[in-house]
Amino acid sequence: MGHDIMAQNGAGETIASLRYTMSDQNSYEVYHLLDALDCHGGVSGLGRCLDFTEQQIEKALKNYNKDQISYPGHKEFESIKQNELLLFLKQCFDISKKEKSVQVCFG
Repeated sequence: MGHDIMAQNGAGETIASLRYTMSDQNSYEVYHLLDALDCHGGVSGLGRCLDFTEQQIEKALKNYNKDQISYPGHKEFESIKQNELLLFLKQCFDISKKEKSVQVCFG
């Protein structure tokens, strides 16, 4: 169990992904930023896929705050996870800008 979050372009190719263990409370941040809390099933995503517009991803990027992701006592890992989420959002933004939307699947 865990959260496997994948972004796909219009051709169905995975262009970005995130992984959180089932007990990682930081998984909520990506769902929150994408306004997709109804896709969070606790220990994993619910297997739903949603399409996001450029404006929705841009809003998520504007609301991104690295301080919302915290792994006390593990600063190096914390930094890696903060950067992973930011990169994921940037890659989603690039595709949504090019293709007018990006699909994100929450598994």
